Amino acid sequence: MFSKLMLKNFRSLTDVEIDFTEKANAPKNMIFIYGENGSGKSNVIQAFSILKESISTLNKVQDFMKLKVKIQEEADVSSFSDNSGVIAQFLSNQLNSLNLGDLIKNTKTIASKENMLIKYYFIFNKVEGSYELEFNSENSLVSEKLYYLIDKRRGDLFSIRYEEDVIITEFNKKLFIDTVLEEELNNFVEQYWGNHTFLSIVNNAIHTKNNSYINKNINKNLLEFILFITDSSVCHRTGNYSSKTSQRVLNPVFTNLISGEIDTEDIQDLDEAEAIVREYLMALYSDINNVYYKRSQGEEDEVQYKLMLKKFIGNKEREIPGSLESSGTKSILELLPMLLSLIYGGTVIIDEMELGIHDMLISKIVAQIAGEAKGQLIVTSHNTNTMKSLKPSNVYTIRTDTLGQKTIKSINNLTGKRIQKNNNLQDMFLAGFFHGVPNPDDVNFKVMLEKVIGNSRESL
Repeated sequence: MFSKLMLKNFRSLTDVEIDFTEKANAPKNMIFIYGENGSGKSNVIQAFSILKESISTLNKVQDFMKLKVKIQEEADVSSFSDNSGVIAQFLSNQLNSLNLGDLIKNTKTIASKENMLIKYYFIFNKVEGSYELEFNSENSLVSEKLYYLIDKRRGDLFSIRYEEDVIITEFNKKLFIDTVLEEELNNFVEQYWGNHTFLSIVNNAIHTKNNSYINKNINKNLLEFILFITDSSVCHRTGNYSSKTSQRVLNPVFTNLISGEIDTEDIQDLDEAEAIVREYLMALYSDINNVYYKRSQGEEDEVQYKLMLKKFIGNKEREIPGSLESSGTKSILELLPMLLSLIYGGTVIIDEMELGIHDMLISKIVAQIAGEAKGQLIVTSHNTNTMKSLKPSNVYTIRTDTLGQKTIKSINNLTGKRIQKNNNLQDMFLAGFFHGVPNPDDVNFKVMLEKVIGNSRESL
C-alpha cells in the first residue's frame, strides 16, 4: 500500500507531502480527498496515473510496432496506397503518446526553474520503501531511484541519473543473479532510458522472457514492486488517461462489461460476469428486473456478447441494451471491477469517484466497501454524503494559503479542530471547519446581461 506521496513543482502542487498512514505507521485503506474546484485534487490522481502508465510504455511501443506491421501486411495494397498518408499520420500520433515525455507533458509547475520531483512511499509486509522520478525544466528524466528491501536490509536496489549528458547506472549487487541479463538491461538503459523508465525496461523483460528465468535471476523485491504497480487500478478522468483496471483477479469480460467477444472455451467467464453484474445492478436499481448477456456466434471459436437490461417502461417490460443506458449507469459499471479488486486486496485510485452517479447510490457503495475492503482506496470527491461512512482519519482536505501554497491533510491532523465521536463530519466540513469548500462572492448576472445588451445595441 502507499504510505505517502511527495510532489514538488508538479502542476499547482509546488511542495506537498501527503501522509496516508495511521499513528502506528500503517497505511490507511480509505483516503477521500476533498477540495474546491481547481484546488489540485486531480493532480494527486495524475501523479499515480503517471506511475501506472510509465511502467508499460516500452511494452506498448513494441505492441504498437507489431500492429503497424500487421496493418501493412494485411491491408489491400491499392487501398493502403490511397490512404497511406492518413494511416501514417494515425500511426505517428499513436506513437507520440507512448513515451515518458508525453506522459508528463505540461505537468511541471508553470515558470518553475527547479526540477519536478514525484516520490512514492509504500509499505509491503511492514517494510517501508520509496520510488522517485525527477525531471528537469525540459521535461526530461534526470533521475530514477528505488529504495526498498534488498535482502534482509534496506537500501537502493537501483539508482540511475544523468550527469553531464552521461547516464550513471548503479545496480545493487544483489539485484540480478545472471550477469548476462544485467548486461542486457544495461544496454537497454543506454538505448531507452529517458524515454522510458528502468522499471518499464525491466517490465518489458518480464513480458518477453520465460517466467522461470525471470524469477530466478531478478531480485524478488523488485519484482514485487513491479507487480504492485501493474496490479493497481487507476482512473484519471482528464488528459490522456482513462480507467486502468487491474486484471489480476478479474476475468477478461471485465475489460468491457457492455459488449465484446470471448473465446468459446472461456464461456464460463461470461457466465460468471453475468451473475455478478446482475446481482450488482439489481441491488442498486429498483426498476431493473433482470440483467443478462445476449450471445451470438462470432468468428471461428468466439462468442460475441452484449449486456441487456430488462425494465418496465410504459406498463411493459422492455429489453434495453447496456450501450443505451445512462452515463451514470455506465459509471456504476466502470466502478465494479475496481471495487472487486479493492475488496480482494488491490490498490484502487479514482478521480471523482461519484462522477455521474446519484449521491445516494455512491454513498451506499462507499458504506458497503468501508467495512469490506482489504486493499487501499484513494479517491477525490465532491460528494460530502460519503463522509457519513468515513472516519475523520479517512477524510483529507486541500488548504491553500494567501501565497498559493497548498497542504493536503486528514482532518484529524488539522490543529485546533477537535473532533468528537458524535460530531457530524459532513456538517462541519460544509460549515468550513476543515477548509476545502468554496466561499464565492455573489455574481451579479443582471449587470453582466445589461453589459451584453448594451454592447449589442451599440453595434446595431
